[in-house]
Amino acid sequence: MRALPFALSLALLGASACGPGEEPEAKAPTEDPATAVAIPPGGPPPARRFPALPEEAEAAVLAVRKAAEAGDLEALRPWMADGFSWSFGGDLDADQAIARWRDRPEVLRDLVAVIDRGCVAGEEAERVICPPEYGSDPGYLGYRAGFVRRPEGWRMTFFIAGD
Repeated sequence: MRALPFALSLALLGASACGPGEEPEAKAPTEDPATAVAIPPGGPPPARRFPALPEEAEAAVLAVRKAAEAGDLEALRPWMADGFSWSFGGDLDADQAIARWRDRPEVLRDLVAVIDRGCVAGEEAERVICPPEYGSDPGYLGYRAGFVRRPEGWRMTFFIAGD
């Protein structure tokens, strides 16, 4: 009769059939944290979205995209470099950009669209630009974003449109 309560308590606690001193088997993640894409059980991780970029740069670009798509300015801010350029009026401040974007959610949609058009790394893989046309078309005047490797990691250094 004592075995029944013990078996029920194990079932309620979700215990596995581990022997003494054995650790339960770790569960594989169900989602890639950088891309929020489901990982099939037992399958390979999802394909990289920007395989030509360094992995850390890709993770930063995708984190920026995810925050922008969610309209989450607080999640976006840590990915922006100090001295962030967001206008041609001499404004070089990420906090100013965040304050301005609070009233202009369309800017975040534009940021998502720019990233979705693709991103390329510079020759030394220390810089990334989105979209690729910004680096290849001298007449390109649309929105563009730039990322740079910093000591603290990859950060977005600009998101701007115009000349």
